[in-house]
Amino acid sequence: KKTYFEIFEKKRLLKKYKKCNKNFISISSDTYKFFTKEMPQNTFDLVSLPNAINLSRFKSLSNPIILNKIRLITVGALVPNKNQIFLVDVVNYIKNKNYDVHLNIIGDGPERKKIQNRILELKLTENIKLSGNLDLIEDELKQADFYVHSALNEAFGLVILEAMASRLAVVTLNGRGNNDIIDNGINGFILNENNYKKFGDIVINLFSNPTEYINMVKKGYESALKYDITVYVNKLLKIYKS
Repeated sequence: KKTYFEIFEKKRLLKKYKKCNKNFISISSDTYKFFTKEMPQNTFDLVSLPNAINLSRFKSLSNPIILNKIRLITVGALVPNKNQIFLVDVVNYIKNKNYDVHLNIIGDGPERKKIQNRILELKLTENIKLSGNLDLIEDELKQADFYVHSALNEAFGLVILEAMASRLAVVTLNGRGNNDIIDNGINGFILNENNYKKFGDIVINLFSNPTEYINMVKKGYESALKYDITVYVNKLLKIYKS
């Protein structure tokens, strides 16, 4: 079924491709590389324009740093690619290191039952909350200290920018598209391995070093300011007009 669907989707996209004057916008370096590999390079004009967020929704001018427990949050549909079950193992690892750790999982989808069963299996009902879908996540982000992201593939990673603008420290797996956002060890951490122990150790080390945590939050916030939707829209309009 998956193969038939992808064939149909490819035909649909090629049909649209013939009608769109062969112009494309890529939202990240990874999508740019994908298109140059998958589409005939001499038949279209590919423009690179990174995605953006509405900074006014998430921008936090101040966020008192009181790290008395490890408060984690993640946002995304509960589907295999988002890989939230990995974060359940991360929480279990941190808890077994005798840290007070809590994770808020925002989102819903077909993986919910599987994640829930894993939470029950590891006896983490007091440590992990499945919040379901929420329209506005600004307040939820501001209740956390760390944004953790476990997606295996990511075209860009808007929610990472939203977390940075909310002054959270970001720890993420490498989904390729989020490479454009994270300067590893400077404004966040990006882990190439799907290793919950290494991921957990990064969170613990940041939690245990408030100065490093504060510096990373500051750098992350400064990075997010470069991706304001108002600047993005002006660039997009220029592309359309050209």
